[in-house]
Amino acid sequence: MIRNKLREKINEQQNVYEALRAGNTGQVCYWEFQNGERGTDDANYTNRLRLAYYLLYNRIDDERAVVYLFQEELEDRETNSFQGIGSTLRILTWLLGKYNRGHSYDHLLERAKNANFDCACGYDAEDPVEEDFEKNDLLDCIYISQELDYKDVMGLLVDAWKKETEDAAGWNRSNRSTLIGFNTCLGRYMEPEGNSELWMRIKEELENTPRSGWYGNLYTKGIAAAKAAEDPYAERIEQEYRNWRKDFLC
Repeated sequence: MIRNKLREKINEQQNVYEALRAGNTGQVCYWEFQNGERGTDDANYTNRLRLAYYLLYNRIDDERAVVYLFQEELEDRETNSFQGIGSTLRILTWLLGKYNRGHSYDHLLERAKNANFDCACGYDAEDPVEEDFEKNDLLDCIYISQELDYKDVMGLLVDAWKKETEDAAGWNRSNRSTLIGFNTCLGRYMEPEGNSELWMRIKEELENTPRSGWYGNLYTKGIAAAKAAEDPYAERIEQEYRNWRKDFLC
């Protein structure tokens, strides 16, 4: 089963986990750096996310590791210029909850809630997280691969999803746009069956959609798709989007 390619990739984190247990925290500790326009960032965020998925799907019972990773993630949430909540915090919160029967970690959960504006608005320590990898469908696995920056596995999964889509429902505006996003992430700009062909279909549909029916997310997706196909139409949509935002905010 093609989805197992992702499971195998996640299981490669066993070496990172064993290193952490041995006291080598270098790959998963909070490591602050200045990331250009994004500002303060954490060089080990993705490494921590990968290990969190490994602990989750393999149902590793290691309170010490979970608590350590949670505290390191809090450092990122509290200092990251982008703020955000993120999958790492959600997964580690779920895992930490298993050891919080005596409320000994309530202070960490409260700290997470107050880590930044996004957490204050959207973080919920009671949110469930699925532990069974087998319940992920092919599209779920693609998004997880993208999140974990496993481009090699993502490419294989996208190819399988394309075939599955062609054999089943066929192409529509939604899944064409989704494929363009995947191709853009993978750098498949010149793929014959990828962005260019799909973009021409989407562009035709966009041009036939009355502007009164457009909304913010449709503009941003259209701009991203046009840029991926290197179509100057992107400039026109961007200008219309600026005008739409100006009218919307007035």
